[in-house]
Amino acid sequence: MNRRKRHVEACLGTSKIQTQHDLQKALSIWQLSMPASYKPRSDYGSAQELADALSLEPDSVLALDLTQGVVHERHKATISRDKKRSANQHKKKMEMSFFVHSPTQLFQLMHLAKRRRGTRQIAVDGTRGICQLLTTLIVVGAVSVRYRKQATGKEKVTSSMRPIAFVHAAGERHYVYVQTLCELRRLSMILFGIDFEIDWGTSDHATAFVHAHLQFNDSPHMCDDTEWETNTEIEDGLVVKPEATTSLETLDGDNEEGNANHNC
Repeated sequence: MNRRKRHVEACLGTSKIQTQHDLQKALSIWQLSMPASYKPRSDYGSAQELADALSLEPDSVLALDLTQGVVHERHKATISRDKKRSANQHKKKMEMSFFVHSPTQLFQLMHLAKRRRGTRQIAVDGTRGICQLLTTLIVVGAVSVRYRKQATGKEKVTSSMRPIAFVHAAGERHYVYVQTLCELRRLSMILFGIDFEIDWGTSDHATAFVHAHLQFNDSPHMCDDTEWETNTEIEDGLVVKPEATTSLETLDGDNEEGNANHNC
């Protein structure tokens, strides 16, 4: 922790993060930087092997800022056009959003992406007020169902979550979670050469998560355009782009408790 605090102090001149710009600078310290010679592959046998290929340790901390980047700009433009929502409104909902992961979590992502169609199940759970400023921690992971041996020696079918990303956000927000799924898809393609998709989504039935699972299942490619221009034209506060995009659910983007099922 002290080592990471020193990194932030060296970057900002202080260990206190007071603005979104400070947060972006701090997160840049831990962004994934792949070796120039890296080639996508999906046959890693362990998290250690993947970490070695990335010149990292299995538990190295990696951070991905959800408030900027190619996927962010693509998602913002899609939202702004399809729902006539201004870029400023989208920016406000995405404030303070980022996720933390590691080569070990990337290894779990690879295994989830490689599962056969119909078995790719993802789980998500958010806890409010657990972070500084009473913000929300959202844990995203792969669902592992298997026989496990109990202390008595008997085997029992159990289900557990294998974490893939730990998301920090202002709340359980639809936009944040959809963009997280799109970022995981991009990482899967860059690192493993696999198009990440999901068949099932598990959560506490929070509306933001339910609709995000349905939307990503229907259009996993919505933010795949890596050539998307970040300097898109702005008219009356709306991002304007000529090509067609996937329409969105009529959802505000914030979480409300609901009773919807979300097997995709």
